[in-house]
Parts: sequence; C-alpha cells; structure tokens
Amino acid sequence: MPFQTLGDFARQLESLGELQRVKVEVDPELEITEIAVRALLEKRPALLFENVKGAKFPLAINLLASERRIELALGKHPDELGEELIHFVEAAMPPKPRLIFDHWPMVKRFLAARPKRGSNALSQQVVAEPQLSHLPIQKCWPEDGGRFITLGQVFTYDPRDGKRNVGMYRMQIYDERTTGMHWQIQKGGGF
Repeated sequence: MPFQTLGDFARQLESLGELQRVKVEVDPELEITEIAVRALLEKRPALLFENVKGAKFPLAINLLASERRIELALGKHPDELGEELIHFVEAAMPPKPRLIFDHWPMVKRFLAARPKRGSNALSQQVVAEPQLSHLPIQKCWPEDGGRFITLGQVFTYDPRDGKRNVGMYRMQIYDERTTGMHWQIQKGGGF
C-alpha cells in the first residue's frame, strides 16, 4: 500500500482535491452524519471536520466513499486486486513451495500486513486515563441509543487456545471508559 499512515493518505487526498476541510464547529450528534450523507450522495470529496463540538480531535469521514479514493488507498483498482487474490488462491491449491517465488509480490504484501510487536510505539510514550469524550464519536441516527463508534477494530484473544481475532463491531459509548457491543455467536469475536 502506498501510505504508511492515515495522515499521509489524507494529505494525498487533499492535494488531489479529494478531501475538503470543514472549519466551522459541527455537532457529532446527528449533524455530522447529515452532512456526510449529503456529501456522499452528491459525490463530493471526503470531509475533515476540524472543530467537532466537545471533542479534542478532528474527524475524517467518507475517506473511502468513492471508487477513486479506494483505488488511491489500495494502490490499484479494487477489481485488479481481487483478480490477483483469486489467481493467488487458485495457484496455492494444493500448496507448493515454488508458490512463494512465483507470487513474491503478493506474498510480500501478506507478510507486510502481519501485526508487528514493538516496545517503542508512539502510543506508549504518553500514558493517560482514557476519556472517550475527547474523541469525535457520533450519534448517527435519531433512534440510536447514544453515541457509537461505528467501525471500531476490536481485537479479541481466546484465553483457552490463544487464538486472536480482529473484527469490526459497532460499539456504544456508556461512559468515559466503557463501551458495549453486541457479540454475534457466528462471528469470530463471539466464540
């Protein structure tokens, strides 16, 4: 992938006219969703809300809401990447040692996507109590029970067999440190 960070991707989008900054204060309760949906329907650029009411951080939205932005993020057209994956999987059955050499670019991308452990990560340099209210978390729909992290990456670890899972779950904010989510038994995190 051509970008090391989300910031790199956002800067590239902005340089191409694919990201628009919103400097006025916006409310994360219903207002941001309304603006984002209208922008999506009108095929407008991604949005970077710089002044979210009550939050200490900006909010980027609709980053992958067009085929062009998806292609920029992936470094190639999604159909082309899909064809490469299909070809790789078909060639891998049955597994052959030569496969690694024949498909080295694809293998290299898989290896680069693996989790990496590190002790000097930037996230470990400042230790503070979590305060979810500092984040620009939205209430998207009038009937929602509150504010939700809509596509949170939830990492789970099975204490019995050590298997790990990552999944996307919609997480409701209960207080400064607590979220709740619906575990579906047929999904990886629900086992």
